[in-house]
Amino acid sequence: MSRIGRIGRGRLSRWKLFERCNKPFCTAKTTTLTTKSDAETSDQYTPGFFSRNPAITLGGIALGIGIYLYRNAHNRRTFATVQEPFTENAVISPYEAWELRSKNNLTEADFKRLVEEIVRSFPLGIATIKELDQFTASKLIEICPNGLQKAHHLERVLELLQRDSSGRVNVDAFLVALSLAVKGAVEDRLRCIYTIAALSDAAWMDDDATEDPREVVSRQSVEKILDLLLLTFQIPSEKRVVEENQANFFLKDYKVASSCALLEAAIRADEKQTESPRLQTADAFSFEEFCRLLRGKDICVWGECFSNTKKKMKN
Repeated sequence: MSRIGRIGRGRLSRWKLFERCNKPFCTAKTTTLTTKSDAETSDQYTPGFFSRNPAITLGGIALGIGIYLYRNAHNRRTFATVQEPFTENAVISPYEAWELRSKNNLTEADFKRLVEEIVRSFPLGIATIKELDQFTASKLIEICPNGLQKAHHLERVLELLQRDSSGRVNVDAFLVALSLAVKGAVEDRLRCIYTIAALSDAAWMDDDATEDPREVVSRQSVEKILDLLLLTFQIPSEKRVVEENQANFFLKDYKVASSCALLEAAIRADEKQTESPRLQTADAFSFEEFCRLLRGKDICVWGECFSNTKKKMKN
């Protein structure tokens, strides 16, 4: 056999050997690729409902925003309808009340002595404005020799006091209105209001009572004081409105706040803050508790719960 033939047979044999050796490898590789492709196909991400329906998704978002805006507009409009009459009919603004205080030197101690003398001089608890005015002027002659400055602000408030058929007013109402002229820190002015409530309690308290009327004031007296603070516009107009049905969180209705509703709301807020349910069933309040309730965000006497001075003066 020629050399060429041997080379040809050798080459052919080597080629067949190469095919025989690589055939299982090629088959395994093909199988692996096929299996991997099938796995990728089975694990492929399937879009969700909202991804497959973008029109419905956008429509739902737009509807939700529309409902939210409508709810807010409705609640603001309803709230403003109840609040606006108090804002428009207020006979004294926060700035005028500040002006009345700052222009006079009537301190908490002076006011306390004056209250005690007025209560002692008018034991029936009623008198005419003229009688009370003359008595007050005679007692304040040393403190305010020329009379109260900016007294016209106070006169407008005194016109709001209810009169009986004889033209007499409640002495406590007169004193609460007069407290607008007291100069001092917030706690001092609250002490003046607290003194009025305490002396009101002492007028009907039994002689056998164990508690000092100066240490605590009754729940009824606090509600009466709140009524007088509302009457004399010493509570911001936006705090004079409460929700009619707190269970309805969507479209809300509002009503004019009573002294009882304000006190209950303030007690609930204080309970959450102090984690003490004592005030819920309390028949009397200490001065510290009295201050906490009146300065809280639900009553906010003289706008003291507002951190913004501009808002405090506005309300």
